[in-house]
Amino acid sequence: MTALRSRGRPRKASKIQIVENAMALYWHDGLSSRSLNEMCRQLEVSKPGLYREFGGEDGLIAECLTLYGQTANETFGAIVKDDKPFQFQLSRFIDKIFTLHDQFPEGCLVMQATQEHRDLGQASLDALRSARESFFEIVHHWVQDAKKRGAIASNVSTKVASFLILAQIHCVHSGLVGGLTKETVRELIDLSLQSVVRPAQLH
Repeated sequence: MTALRSRGRPRKASKIQIVENAMALYWHDGLSSRSLNEMCRQLEVSKPGLYREFGGEDGLIAECLTLYGQTANETFGAIVKDDKPFQFQLSRFIDKIFTLHDQFPEGCLVMQATQEHRDLGQASLDALRSARESFFEIVHHWVQDAKKRGAIASNVSTKVASFLILAQIHCVHSGLVGGLTKETVRELIDLSLQSVVRPAQLH
């Protein structure tokens, strides 16, 4: 960046800018990777200012989880709501999980928050529950529609098929963190989904 700073007092970041930056830090490095003081320094926000705006770290994390949920819904919603066959959508859905893991190796922020739920405040827990429920509804509706079109095995409930697809998010993270290659993890995912998806070929 070569532009000169404008004279006078620096511009104050807006609330949404603070939340966006905090979400990126939490997502990339983990929810418990830094103290609140360090978070304030990296966000260039005073601790009293953060408390005034969010009521504390619980409020900040809650806002981040809400924004993350909205972002995930938009990102994956665009995949599942196009006019492509279900098997093609599913392949793109899994591809996106791999892409996001490359960018954010700590894994899905909702998954991180779920693992650390005992350390979260009530506002964060409420936001976490809302994010999980809204994303599940998107996947559930997607699977329900696919089942009506014969792309999902008739003997598998929509709820179970939805949970199986969502479980692949954890499969990607745990497999890659555990040292498996992308090819091996993808093969494991395909084998897992073959039990519910018709036809078996996913990509």
